[in-house]
Amino acid sequence: MSLAQKQISVLHSPIPNSFLKLQSRLGEKWQMERLFFVGYLARQVMLEESEHKQTYYHNLQSKEMEKILGQSPKVRVIEPLRKAGVIEVNDTYSVGRFSKGYRLSADYRQEVANGHFQMVPIKGRAQLNRFDRWRERRHQTAFSRFPALGHQLSAAEHFTVDVEGLEDFLIDLEISGRWRGTELTKGRHQYLTAQAQSMASFFNGVDRSAHFASGRIHTALTNTPRDFRRYILPKNGDALIEIDLKSAQLVFLCVAIRSYLRINCTWREDPDLHDKLIEHRFPLFEKDQCTSADIYAFMSTVFHDDIYTMFQDENLSGNYTILNKAQRKLPPEEREAMKKRTFREILFSPKAVRPRDDKGPRFRAWCEYSEVMNFIHWFNESSTRNKRSSELAILLQGFEGSFFNGHVGAELERRLPQCGFFIVYDALFVPERYTDEVIAICQSQANKLYETDFTFTAEPVG
Repeated sequence: MSLAQKQISVLHSPIPNSFLKLQSRLGEKWQMERLFFVGYLARQVMLEESEHKQTYYHNLQSKEMEKILGQSPKVRVIEPLRKAGVIEVNDTYSVGRFSKGYRLSADYRQEVANGHFQMVPIKGRAQLNRFDRWRERRHQTAFSRFPALGHQLSAAEHFTVDVEGLEDFLIDLEISGRWRGTELTKGRHQYLTAQAQSMASFFNGVDRSAHFASGRIHTALTNTPRDFRRYILPKNGDALIEIDLKSAQLVFLCVAIRSYLRINCTWREDPDLHDKLIEHRFPLFEKDQCTSADIYAFMSTVFHDDIYTMFQDENLSGNYTILNKAQRKLPPEEREAMKKRTFREILFSPKAVRPRDDKGPRFRAWCEYSEVMNFIHWFNESSTRNKRSSELAILLQGFEGSFFNGHVGAELERRLPQCGFFIVYDALFVPERYTDEVIAICQSQANKLYETDFTFTAEPVG
């Protein structure tokens, strides 16, 4: 299928072959609803490149389930699929914080990952209407959260996609049979093709929808593999530049820690927690009696040095050393590996043991930054989510989403309306001629909100 065509319709669902054989045995009623929900979960598998992420539960509130599946979805859809072993349900939930989770059972996930599915049209008009309304509500929720989102999405008109180049890239992958060092399975190739079609549809205006989840704005671009971005071209002929906030999650971890300590925050079930913290903004490095010296030292390393290098080299010597002593700036692939190791083993570890009682990286980090590690442990320990560290990650994503989609996006609309741009989480993409002006706007928002400078880097894409 040519990437220039409209992306696969959301009204066509990927259905595992074995479920097609099973479907009729579950009864004639509610077939469209069951097909839709199985296809919805199958599509989540297709959208995840990582095999680990394909196992994640997808949270949906009971009210959301009714909106997309009709009345009594548990009786009509969920329980029949659950009893038949088609889906698995994580029944743990917390009112106002997170909902029950749903995923395909392992055999069905594997079928989808291996490309053993068919695209089945959902023909039931009631089901189609419910989904259309649900999708529109999610879109409007994102707009109400960040009013400047409308301008942000329209700014995509300044870009186009080199469709032929992207198609050639996919063909070369298929011929080589490899993707990032691993076998290119049929399912993974279909995943990449679907992502390429979604990216093309976003920029040609066929599907430019957005939704808000976990503190962030999600569009067709937020799941697009980085390798595809080289085929996004500014229409003015410039190079495409990525403007990135250095150590973004750790920058907002500093903001979160200082905010909590200053206002003695105990809100844990307030859906507007992030907004309340933003309202109490203050000079980030201002000295006060509620913040210990090691927290200021941590912030200084995050803002003025390379925290990942420090964690993995000076305090975590031995097997964790990646730094090239002759070059402070690591190659992107090495720095990315170092970031993942830092998050996994030190900062966002799901371990329940206190850092001071742990061994290895977390203990050594606690020796240097005890109050930072104590805060992270307290936040995770008081979480009721199955994955203890996810609540802190969502909080930091909320700060990130507010900064870029709320404040920076609004300033770009006000001060640089002619500039094309798009946002992928903690990065801005702009035509080269606007680089300096956009960085200045980003910096002005950092100074306005936190009275300190953030570090932004600008690199050509490709």
